[in-house]
Amino acid sequence: MSYILILGGTLLVIYSVRMLDRHMRASLSHIVDTFTAVKNGNIRQNQISTPFVAQEQLAKLNELLRSFSLSEQHYQALFGATVDGVMIVDERMNIVLANQAVSQLFGYTTQELTGSSINMLLPDHIKNSHDHLASSFMKHPAHKPMGHRPILEGKHKCGEHVPIEISLNPMPGTTDKQVAVIIRDARLRFQYQSKIQHLLQFDTLTELPNRRLFEDRLVQAIARASNNNHQVHLILLGIDGFKTVNDVLGHATGDRILSTLAKRLSENLGEHRTIARIGGDEFAIIADEPYSPHVIPVLIDRVQHGIKTPFRDGDQTIKLTGTIGVATYPDDADSADVLLKHADIALLQAKQSGRGKLNFYNSDLIPEVKERLEIDNQLRQALTRAEFKVHYQPIVELKTANIVSAEALLRWTNEKLGPVSPDRFIPVAESSGMIHELDHWTRRMAFSHVQCWNEMHKPISIAVNLSAVDFEQETLAGDIIQLLNESGLNPASVSLEITESMLMKDPAQASETLRQLRAHGVHIAIDDFGTGYSCLAHLQKLPVTRLKIDRAFVAGMLKEQNARKIVEAIIKLAQTLGLEVVAEGIETEAQRQALIEMGCVLGQGFLFYAAMPPEQLSELIAYQAGAIMK
Repeated sequence: MSYILILGGTLLVIYSVRMLDRHMRASLSHIVDTFTAVKNGNIRQNQISTPFVAQEQLAKLNELLRSFSLSEQHYQALFGATVDGVMIVDERMNIVLANQAVSQLFGYTTQELTGSSINMLLPDHIKNSHDHLASSFMKHPAHKPMGHRPILEGKHKCGEHVPIEISLNPMPGTTDKQVAVIIRDARLRFQYQSKIQHLLQFDTLTELPNRRLFEDRLVQAIARASNNNHQVHLILLGIDGFKTVNDVLGHATGDRILSTLAKRLSENLGEHRTIARIGGDEFAIIADEPYSPHVIPVLIDRVQHGIKTPFRDGDQTIKLTGTIGVATYPDDADSADVLLKHADIALLQAKQSGRGKLNFYNSDLIPEVKERLEIDNQLRQALTRAEFKVHYQPIVELKTANIVSAEALLRWTNEKLGPVSPDRFIPVAESSGMIHELDHWTRRMAFSHVQCWNEMHKPISIAVNLSAVDFEQETLAGDIIQLLNESGLNPASVSLEITESMLMKDPAQASETLRQLRAHGVHIAIDDFGTGYSCLAHLQKLPVTRLKIDRAFVAGMLKEQNARKIVEAIIKLAQTLGLEVVAEGIETEAQRQALIEMGCVLGQGFLFYAAMPPEQLSELIAYQAGAIMK
């Protein structure tokens, strides 16, 4: 067995008392008195004598007392070094003993604390309730572990309130019901809890509310609107082509753009309004003021200004656009989750119309949106599943029908949707940013195929379309040149097809991109010439080498005099400028003969060939090469 003795507030533990014989156990009280005398300096350890203890046992007692002295030193070291505050409090709630941690926590010296009432460490407003609770506890003391009691308030010497956690531990063997109080500073815990709460509710990059906090605030806004009979407008902003920014300029640049945009939105719309980042490149704004119908046009204008203002990143200027979808409570939805869903649909409807568009929710267009969502979902996995193929529609000499070139066309057959036409999936790919990946893959495959045919002595050139979104990349020329170098293909074997509308958004950048490509030997063709923003200045300023007559003019030229005149004019214009001209959509022999008579040399259409897999085209040009040699 062991005894725990408390002498003058000092804990003394005597281990293995069984080692003492009957006489020594009988004289235990004398040992305690002797230890107290030693502790107070009245006698030294080797001066112990007792009538109850045989002389031969004195050495053993002195050895025990030396161990008691060491235990006392160890205890004092542990008591002083512990991080938590430790106090011993008596039945009258006076502090008997306090360690240095208590002193640091409350600002008092240990001398000031010793003998003082514990009430000096409590705020005035809880002293009375604490006295009542302390009195009840002392009547029936029991262990109260930390974590099972609420956070309490303590008071620093300077008057500042300090959050603390405590545990109460009744001390056995004391005559005045002393209690050991363990005190822990809860301020660091509060800081951690506050930080965790912030991380749970705010976006770490932009410091805007995240989706979780946004949804909670949307629920509250709708509750207020329901009680006060006013509207809530939900505005969603999606950054167009943001995936390209991350892929081309890097995620660090993308993050800086998002942070800058978040600051602009907060400044333009007001910090009192909920502006949240709810997706990678998607922001949400809640407008729930009673006068919000009149404010919405202003808010939308400010949102558009925030995204359209060029972003500076180092020596780069980055121009972006944003698509906006708007839904309104209670007109479009009767709950927060439905309102968010319908705002998402409005955003998708806007993206269908092109970049930088605005759209208010329209339930009539939901079937189209659902199809678009399904295409977008399947499209994201199509490359991984090898669902895309590059087919080729031959371009022939009209007089001989010999194949001289081919236009590369992307084809997609999905395991769930079946064959999906380019008219359906290309707009989705452009709005989602996937078009860059698809265009890059198409060019790489086309260059590889043509190089293979050329090495097999089946010379043929290739025409590849550039998308409007892809054409906006400043790195486009460099990317294409790199692909040509990797494939080993002669750049003169490649013709890149663009539409006139693609030149209108940023003519200066478009001109520079085309000049870089032409300087490398690549040919440039204007597709669907005469149908867009036709401008003869383009032919003068841009390094164009080929014009393609739109199929609509070819289809109508035998029926409508004006269509025929337009076709003749384009052919003569091309001849005058020394450009090649290709007629598209030739489907009848009469159209072919009419084009030959007008002086058109090249053409393509179902009269000759539909688009076909590369294996079939390879066989055709091999057969043609053999026939020519014969």
